[in-house]
Amino acid sequence: MIARVSELSTLGRRTMIDDEVQALRPLFARYDDAEDAVIALHAVFLRKAAMISCPDDFAVPAAVLFGLGRALRPGCRIVPDDVVLNVLAHTIRAALAAADDRDTVDTRRHLELARSWMAHAHLG
Repeated sequence: MIARVSELSTLGRRTMIDDEVQALRPLFARYDDAEDAVIALHAVFLRKAAMISCPDDFAVPAAVLFGLGRALRPGCRIVPDDVVLNVLAHTIRAALAAADDRDTVDTRRHLELARSWMAHAHLG
């Protein structure tokens, strides 16, 4: 289970986002369903945002995860695992890049891609 941002340290470092998605699969499989995984990561990001000097680094990706969580509510719609994993991969990459003071263009790009995948979840 995800309890701290440090547990995500092996993520966000791969060149291809498809490799990130594959790396997330075992972590994702630890949860009963996609909603539980998204809620856990959302909570981790909110806790981190509350503890750092620039909370937007984690609060903005947490907002994307909140939107995804709304799409995953029971009885709403079926969201394919690949869509969920792509949202997770892009939000994790955006949050870790922002926290490491890496290229802000890369951070924004991953946030936009996460939002696009989240919109796909709502339309699905």
